Amino acid sequence: MFKMSDLDSVFYYLDMKVKQNCAERTICLTQTAYINKVLQIFQQSQTVSVDTFMNSDAVLMKESITQANITVI
Repeated sequence: MFKMSDLDSVFYYLDMKVKQNCAERTICLTQTAYINKVLQIFQQSQTVSVDTFMNSDAVLMKESITQANITVI
């Protein structure tokens, strides 16, 4: 058995920033701090970031990946 206690809201967990919105019942996880740390390790901290958008209704399943829907650029 482990003893646990409530220490209020979490802000960082496993190098991920955690943003909770109780009114909307949502949790947002971002890895910006971890990514910046990795970029510094590989001396790439001056690179330019690019936003990558994703359909919020997308259902990600292993079975949905087929050779037909993969585009190589």
